[in-house]
Amino acid sequence: MTQLRSLAGLALAVAACSSHGMDPAGEPDASHGGGSADAANPGDADVATSDAAPDWSHYRTSISSCWNDPACQRALVIAHGGAWVLADPAYGTTAAYDAAYADGADAIKSDVRFSKDGVAVVVHSSPFAAYEIDPLDFSCLGATVEDMNVSDIVDCKWINGDHIQRLDDLLTWANGKMVVMLTVKVPATIPQTIQAVIAAGATDRVFLEVSASAMTTIVPAAADHDSVYYVVEAANATDVATLLAQADPHAFLYEDANSDNFGGMAAAAVTAMITTQLHPAHIKSFTSVTGVTASASDHEALWNEGFDIVMTNSFSAGLSGRIAVNTARGITPP
Repeated sequence: MTQLRSLAGLALAVAACSSHGMDPAGEPDASHGGGSADAANPGDADVATSDAAPDWSHYRTSISSCWNDPACQRALVIAHGGAWVLADPAYGTTAAYDAAYADGADAIKSDVRFSKDGVAVVVHSSPFAAYEIDPLDFSCLGATVEDMNVSDIVDCKWINGDHIQRLDDLLTWANGKMVVMLTVKVPATIPQTIQAVIAAGATDRVFLEVSASAMTTIVPAAADHDSVYYVVEAANATDVATLLAQADPHAFLYEDANSDNFGGMAAAAVTAMITTQLHPAHIKSFTSVTGVTASASDHEALWNEGFDIVMTNSFSAGLSGRIAVNTARGITPP
């Protein structure tokens, strides 16, 4: 399985993953973790709820709907950097996020850094890498994000011509569309990122990816840390045990940090850990498919192993795998 998920070179240099035009809508079945029948944006229509049937219909727009409830059996897929295809649309661009939403992603993963004047921006690499930036944009190529003011950063263009976004603009766009996972590229800025999410009114639709170390040191010391949600990277069973002992209710999701079954555990052991340790503690499990040539069946195998959420660089295959798994589970729309 490690081989299936290994990174075959830098993800931006390999083949395609978009599947535009696919409509995941269908009739909901809330008892199986289903969503609404809204074709344009499944998961947004209001449905009647009761204690016996939790409302999981807003899974695309609210963490508190299915994402943080292990009883919800819906397989969820995150588009890593959006639904990108080499340079057009490029990773982490407006066009890639638009495509992910149109194609039916449950969430997007974005990266956050802070400008010299303290504004959050959606940027992966600092300095900007040659494969990311418009090759004719000489003022930005090789520049360090943290040494630039936000007004200069948003003037920079990605390789497909899209301008770099401020985080508040991305979160405004995502409101009512999709959940957003934010990877905080500089751990020291976790407290600033928490405040940015709160200021955007996005605490139920954004979660931060942090390391196990940061979750036990930086996060508890941050103001309002208990106002946002976290996915925490766990490299092995020892990390999982440490996090379970901390028992932070906002750390609702544990990530297989290196996409290697939590440090090489057997598949059966991972399944047992998820079902007997994580789910009873009200925690879901997360892993990634990093290879851009992975198949739908590669993704299906991870959900069938017990992982609740899969992030992918091969979005078309990931979407097909999610649809197959949810269909088999009787969950609609799949």
